[in-house]
Amino acid sequence: MRWLFPAIVLAGCASARVEGGNNDIDANQNNDADANNNQDDAAIPPVDTPPPPPDAPPPPPPMAVTMQQTGAANVVATQIGCQQTNPATGFTRENSYYRIYPLSDFNITKPFSISKVNFSVERATAGNGVSQPAQIKLGTYSGTLNASTFALASLQQLASATIQIPQNATSVEVPIASFTPNTLTVQPSALLYVEIFIPDGAAAGNTFYLGSNGGSETHPSYIRAPLCNVASPATYATILTSPLIRTLITVSGSF
Repeated sequence: MRWLFPAIVLAGCASARVEGGNNDIDANQNNDADANNNQDDAAIPPVDTPPPPPDAPPPPPPMAVTMQQTGAANVVATQIGCQQTNPATGFTRENSYYRIYPLSDFNITKPFSISKVNFSVERATAGNGVSQPAQIKLGTYSGTLNASTFALASLQQLASATIQIPQNATSVEVPIASFTPNTLTVQPSALLYVEIFIPDGAAAGNTFYLGSNGGSETHPSYIRAPLCNVASPATYATILTSPLIRTLITVSGSF
């Protein structure tokens, strides 16, 4: 029995060595394969990650523009407007004053956002001693540029503001926030019109004359006075013997 146990042990050890040998062979083969793989990986050059694209430059800031059609800004006394004559009180009747602006005249190449309207005043005397009403209208014009007169149907109103002109005002500024709607953007190909509407002031004892002078202008001024037989907007040269009336109205905005 003493011999049988060692014999079994020896046989078991021999079997263990053979299996261990196979395991060693497999391990060596795996190590060799890993080494070869590492050599292959080392032979492949690394691929550089491309840098991120540069940030796009910020858009340019909006360009501010004030559209003005007169060469001078001083106000000259003309008292041009439809007045009450029977009796001759000097109170002004209904008058509308217009200007038409081709946006291309001012190198506007993108949609134009309007910020305000300004106009000069020759005289503003209210019967109540405080203020008198007016309305400012903005829109596009589809008629002929520089026509001596045009139909009201060629005006497409887009916004309006009801305001009060203070007693003895010399100029008035109306921000777009006062309009309805309170934002307005027009295309660069548009002909923009502005109208300053003064209601009949005879009953209230109001007198109003828009500021003007006799200097140069790039496009004509227009007036409409239905109670003085000027039913459609017309240039001053069309209805007056002295045509040098250049109304002082500007429209500001940005694009």
